[in-house]
Parts: sequence; structure tokens; C-alpha cells
Amino acid sequence: TPKDIRDEMRYIVSGYEEYEKLGLVHYVDTYSRGMGEVTNDPYTTYIDEPTDHDKIMQATEHVANDYKTKHKYYRLAFRSLSTLIAYSDPNTAFRFLSPFCGRRKRDGAVSMYSIEKGVHGEQEIQMLGSIMDGMIDFKLDQLKSLFSVQGICDVQSRSYIRYTVGKHGLNIGSFSLDHIR
Repeated sequence: TPKDIRDEMRYIVSGYEEYEKLGLVHYVDTYSRGMGEVTNDPYTTYIDEPTDHDKIMQATEHVANDYKTKHKYYRLAFRSLSTLIAYSDPNTAFRFLSPFCGRRKRDGAVSMYSIEKGVHGEQEIQMLGSIMDGMIDFKLDQLKSLFSVQGICDVQSRSYIRYTVGKHGLNIGSFSLDHIR
């Protein structure tokens, strides 16, 4: 829900709620109504069904057009593609996401799409990755948190790099500087 995201973002971005009040944050929520939530958040457009791709596209386009009239670019976080796929199927999700992602690229938006690991086959992930500019893969190996950057900018290595997460940021552990630029 927007409240859940707001609570998480408070730890990452100081003044997050102020950004909402300034009109710099907007949610398109396809989750809350299906869970029986009836409250109206002033910074949210609600979609009743997570499978209503037309309404999701329209709501996103409306918000994007509003931001583009006021700012050079905008950022979009799509949380989560796994939910989108769960309510339809990978091919339907791909047919929706292909133009959806293309429009964000056309707008020059910085977009992030999350997908839950272990829920999807490698073919589904590769299919979705084909419409993205790149991927950051996170994994847990013997209680070590690792990530790998694939296809984004000039990556020297696709090796996994150890990291830790704190309430105030991501700490990247020791690594050779030629791994990341």
C-alpha cells in the first residue's frame, strides 16, 4: 500500500513525506482495493483490478504527462512484476510491459522494475530482461548478500559483489575498482 511504501521510504529518503506534499510522488495502486482497503490516499490513483492493464497504462500516462509538464524527467518504480505476472501470465505481462517500458524510455524516465527471485523461471526473467536496459541481480549465498550488475552502462565484470544494507543506505564491501565504474 502507499502507506507501506511511505513507511519504508522514510528510512531511505529524509523528507519523503514533504516530497509527496510538493506533488513529487504519486502512486498507482492496483493492490489495496483488492485487499479490501477503502481509505483514499491523496497521492494515489487506485485501480480496482491488477489485470486492468489499460487503466494501469492510462493512470501512469496521466501522471507521467503531468510530471513532464513541470520537470525534465521523472522516476518510476514498478513494484512488482511478479504480482503482475501472478494475476495473468508471462506472455500477457510481456505484451503489456513492452509498450509500458517503451513509453518510459521515450520519456527519458529512470525506471526500476522489481521481480521476486525464485518465483519465475529463467526464461521468464530473460524475456522481461530483454525489454530492460539492464538488470541488477541480488542473491544470498551462505549468509552473504551479493549483487551483480548486468547490461547497465560500462560494467567491467558481471561478478557478484558483497554488500550490506543499513537503515541509511547500501554499503558495498571490499572490491577491486575495476569491477564497477
